[in-house]
Amino acid sequence: MDKAAPPTGSSEISGSLTKWVDEMLNVIKAITTLGEESARHRALAESAQREYANLCEEVATLRTEVERIGMLASSAERQRDELRQEVAMLRAEVDRSSMQASAAERQRDEVREEVIMVRAENHRLRMERAEAGEAAAKLLGEVKDLVNEVAHKIQGPPSASPFDHEARTPNR
Repeated sequence: MDKAAPPTGSSEISGSLTKWVDEMLNVIKAITTLGEESARHRALAESAQREYANLCEEVATLRTEVERIGMLASSAERQRDELRQEVAMLRAEVDRSSMQASAAERQRDEVREEVIMVRAENHRLRMERAEAGEAAAKLLGEVKDLVNEVAHKIQGPPSASPFDHEARTPNR
């Protein structure tokens, strides 16, 4: 036999309805809260999409910048390599110039020594020439004296001029 449910009273029905209304209000609150959260999430998603689009643009700009910097770096590396080659060539030229300068300095020193020797020889020769000039002048003076002496001896005593009548008086 089945037990029949006891008849429910109006206060019980009223309590059940109140309970059911309270639960429905809670469900409506939950739905409202979910709607608000959904709207907030949608706004966040839209903001995230805008931020994502901005970031994509920034990434594209940065990629372009990185490529440009890469090209500049490559160009700078080429220039650096060219400058290194030029520096190497200039160093070689400086080394050659230094060697030439050293050779020129050695030649200059040799020429200076030779000039000193030539000057000393020139001075010695001038002294000899001066001594020879003095000796020649002395010898010339002696020769002149001898020539004058010989000329006087050859000429004899001064004779009277044939045109001088007074000087010639016949001694007869």
